[in-house]
Amino acid sequence: GQLWAILPLEVPARVVEINKENARVERTINLEGFPSAFTIDTFAFANWGGDFFIFVRQNGMGESTRVYQVSGDGSMSVAAEDTGMNVVGAGVSTCATAAR
Repeated sequence: GQLWAILPLEVPARVVEINKENARVERTINLEGFPSAFTIDTFAFANWGGDFFIFVRQNGMGESTRVYQVSGDGSMSVAAEDTGMNVVGAGVSTCATAAR
């Protein structure tokens, strides 16, 4: 399998594939238009169906989590503007599909 990480506090924010043997970054997807690190309160990261989903709450309690979808080609879109929830963790079953 592959090992991916989100680096939301970097400038620019990015998703990276990490080589499990030597910890080198193998692939980088820059997240153009991602919220500023100074406004992010909580975030979570998941992969499903070959896409990445990033859950971000900005500006503290009382705000709703926004969900970003990042496709394998690197394009990013807002999948859910206002979830009405405060998502602080995400996960996907190990038996979930890797691609659509």
